[in-house]
Amino acid sequence: MKKNLRKLSALVLALVLSVSLALPAAAADLSAQEAVAKAYEAFGVKENEVRLLEVRKDRDDGRVVYEVEFAKDYDVKYSCEVLASSGRVVDKEKDVSRNLFDKLELFFEVLLAKLFSRS
Repeated sequence: MKKNLRKLSALVLALVLSVSLALPAAAADLSAQEAVAKAYEAFGVKENEVRLLEVRKDRDDGRVVYEVEFAKDYDVKYSCEVLASSGRVVDKEKDVSRNLFDKLELFFEVLLAKLFSRS
């Protein structure tokens, strides 16, 4: 009985090892900085042209995404979702300020980002 149990244990261990070695290693998720770079690339802007407002790692439809928001000249706000697993942009929006209220709202959002940024 003990002999059969040892054989079974060895067989299970060999099976688990062979399956785990056969599977490709999972790639590490993108960093927040890499996700921001993908978002800038998706909109065709450079880092020195915009002000980063927020980067947040979140779960959307069962997928881990980075939600990236940045602004340009108090006139344009960009929002983007980047898959953490692949770096693929799955959603993006560009909002143009059309009136003074929108511009003021974006101005204060940028101001708060500057005040509370770590850089």
